[in-house]
Amino acid sequence: MQRYSKIIVATLTTLTAFTGFALAYDLSHYDTNLVWQLNRQVDQAISDTSRSPEFMEKAATKFSSLVDTLSTDPRKQAIMKSVFEHTHNQLALATDAQTRAFKKSFVSAYGGELQGDPFELRLQRCVQKFDMVNTIAKKHNFPTALILATWFMESSCRMANPDNGDGLFQILSNHYEPGPVTDADLESQIEDFINFSRNKRRWFHRNNPDRQIVLTHKLWDIESLESQGALYNSVGSKITAWPLRATNEYYNRGNFNLEWKSSVKDGMITAFIRLVKWELENR
Repeated sequence: MQRYSKIIVATLTTLTAFTGFALAYDLSHYDTNLVWQLNRQVDQAISDTSRSPEFMEKAATKFSSLVDTLSTDPRKQAIMKSVFEHTHNQLALATDAQTRAFKKSFVSAYGGELQGDPFELRLQRCVQKFDMVNTIAKKHNFPTALILATWFMESSCRMANPDNGDGLFQILSNHYEPGPVTDADLESQIEDFINFSRNKRRWFHRNNPDRQIVLTHKLWDIESLESQGALYNSVGSKITAWPLRATNEYYNRGNFNLEWKSSVKDGMITAFIRLVKWELENR
């Protein structure tokens, strides 16, 4: 962090020292060379510094908003804009690379003993809506695979509300008219699911302030997934347990390994792993 901060500060100091003639957004050859040198420093800082995807995303957002407030001098503004656009793009690439590496590591750690059909028909239905669901998940900073895996568990990723009126995600407190749904209906129910899940999580955190369920668009862990499944389906352990256990552990763990082999269907975590693996291979 210190090295990265020093480079950015040095960049700002260098630009502040310029007092030459202002060339309204038309960079000279010298200016262009300066931008190139500063961009190389940015690249080195990013490549040398190990960062979480969450940090990279926040840094990119800050950089993109900061450029407009740095200087009123047209020349300095033009130079800074070039440097920060480059920085933003490089941070985005680094974020994508780190996120992909994280997903590969997760699948490698937990996907080696999965049982049953590698990718059954019901999961095939889920990924037909992957791009749409991924856009919604990114907007709400929620794991794409968790939305799809829960949809799979609750209504087999069908585009139709079940007859019981509890919807695609089987939220008992809501009523959804049985029958076919549109993409707009699906988006609305996904948002209901995310809000419902986060309310459950807040309740858990109030009772367990030292435990954090980490489920974002780019980061998660196996304990948080286990606890999410238990909170969503039915908690079968003490509320102070970590991770929480579902009353029916097959809800989370079906086909996770030989111990949890199921002839009925994958559990939520198993489906989650298969979906992340599918994303790595197809997106």
